[in-house]
Amino acid sequence: MRNNKLFQRVRKTVIDVINPLSDLKFIWSVGLRPGFVRLRRLLQGEQENAGNAGSVSLSFSQALAQSGQTEDALISHYRSRRAFWWWLMVLAGTLSVLRMGALLVLGHGQPAVIIIQSFVMVIVFAAAASVGGVKTAEATWRLWQLAVRRVSVQERGTFMDFWTEGGGYRSVIVPVWKGRKQS
Repeated sequence: MRNNKLFQRVRKTVIDVINPLSDLKFIWSVGLRPGFVRLRRLLQGEQENAGNAGSVSLSFSQALAQSGQTEDALISHYRSRRAFWWWLMVLAGTLSVLRMGALLVLGHGQPAVIIIQSFVMVIVFAAAASVGGVKTAEATWRLWQLAVRRVSVQERGTFMDFWTEGGGYRSVIVPVWKGRKQS
């Protein structure tokens, strides 16, 4: 009888440790690996197009016409997209900080399984906040391009131009409310 209870306790502890690891495998296979594949393809595409940068560049009016949408429709699209990713960034970042604080304050004397699970959750929340931050930066950049009406390298509408002229990380962190214009 005593061996049976010990076996059940050990089994429960092993399962508690394995569950977050299987979640990490799922996150890797569904979320991270496809992202890395897309990033590698994008970087390879940029290297291949580096010699053709001058011939592929479009002016603002050409890019707007090629998009097939009006300027107001694009602004509305990127504002809603920015709002979604901004809220994800803020909420996931807040949960990550709170979870890490709780882990630091209340983690002493807790079983190792609880500490590992909490640490994995901090990493997951931080990763979600990072993705939200990058997507918010992208949407903010697109809104900036629409506001200043520049998209090409010649017009100085690249991401680095946005980062230096548009306020950098501050423009990403600050929320854009409906009445406020993005610049």
